[in-house]
Amino acid sequence: MHYPLNTIAASMETWKDIMGIAQINDSNHLSQVIIDELGAKMLQGPQRRDSELWFADEALASYKIDLWLKKR
Repeated sequence: MHYPLNTIAASMETWKDIMGIAQINDSNHLSQVIIDELGAKMLQGPQRRDSELWFADEALASYKIDLWLKKR
């Protein structure tokens, strides 16, 4: 399933649950969780529209939303 992020709204608590980051303490911890999830190579280099990374946020969020909906 693909969910365009510009059409989705949720509370901060719900987003944390969806993304599995309820225990994030600060921005450094969040950065490390993102690196662990995506891999450091995914976050390097220019982010052009023709790059696979351009839609990586929507792909990850869509995956997490789908998992979250299935467990409810």
